[in-house]
Amino acid sequence: MKKLITICFLLIGCVSLSAMQQTTLDKHGKTNYQNHEERLKKVEDHLQLDNRYYDHLSSYNVNMYFVAEFLYWSGENEGFGIGYDLSESIDDNDQRIKVLKRDFDYGPAFRVGVGFKPCLDWNIYLSYTRFHHTSKEKYTGDLKPLGVAINEQVYRIDSSFKIKYDILDLEFGRPFHVGQTFTIRPHIGLRGGWIKQVGNNVGYEHLATPVPPEPTTPVYFDNSEKAWVLGTRAGFDIELFFSENYGFSLYGALSGAIMYANVDTLYQGRSTNTAPLPVYYSFLMKENNKDELFVTLQSSLGLSWGDFLTESEDVALCIRAGWEFNYWWDQYASLEQFAIQADRPLSFQELNEGLLIQGLTVSARLDF
Repeated sequence: MKKLITICFLLIGCVSLSAMQQTTLDKHGKTNYQNHEERLKKVEDHLQLDNRYYDHLSSYNVNMYFVAEFLYWSGENEGFGIGYDLSESIDDNDQRIKVLKRDFDYGPAFRVGVGFKPCLDWNIYLSYTRFHHTSKEKYTGDLKPLGVAINEQVYRIDSSFKIKYDILDLEFGRPFHVGQTFTIRPHIGLRGGWIKQVGNNVGYEHLATPVPPEPTTPVYFDNSEKAWVLGTRAGFDIELFFSENYGFSLYGALSGAIMYANVDTLYQGRSTNTAPLPVYYSFLMKENNKDELFVTLQSSLGLSWGDFLTESEDVALCIRAGWEFNYWWDQYASLEQFAIQADRPLSFQELNEGLLIQGLTVSARLDF
């Protein structure tokens, strides 16, 4: 009997101990599971907050946004020559020639754009860039303007370079997040527009010694190019945020385009040579509707700041400031003097020159 009772107590103790262990395991397992779930939820909420924040401030994943940009640019094309300075020449057998270079200055311009998100994560952006500017220079000395006869030296040249740059860009892009603070947006689209460049040179001859105080007997040389362009464009935009709590970031962009161009070019000069006998001459070289292929590269780099304007976080503002480059290869076939004949215009050969447009870009973007 005592043995039976002892066995029963042992069995009851084992069952109780097993139940207590199981209860402890259940409690710990449940607690660990709850902690794991809470940690996952915190991570998901954090990532969701980050993605929403960076998507909105980077202006990539929004319903619609408007962009207004102030540009302070210069347009540079060395193909629009001016002439030569012979002031340091000793005599006809020892000529020291200095090529006159343009000092391309800067001027204001603007760009406006609108973007929207039609479906999924894709977005469309359309922009128009307008840059119209004139650079002017004056040179004095023993000068020879481009496109005049060998003995037609002048003491002053007034020169100008005008550019009209009107470009439309259409982009189809999709942003990707690489980590929590870096986004990249590849895009593809179209680029088209109109580019007009005009160079004007007016030289004033020596008629007496010393040089007369007022300009007389001008000589002229003008060259121009007008083109309309259309082609495909592709590239990518990047943005690196400095912090999760502030909207400061570093942005950059790089794109290229291959453009078909229909080009009209004009070279003309005229002069009246006064010594020893008055001789008038002029020349005109004109070529219309040339088919060309232009390659262009566009890049920019700068700083950005953005934040929400409303408590509901459905409207955001982004301010950017940076430097932008636009380069067009072989954009102008310039005339280069290579042979001289007395009392006749200089002979020419064509040299392809590129167009560089660069400068400060400040933009404001409003997202909805």
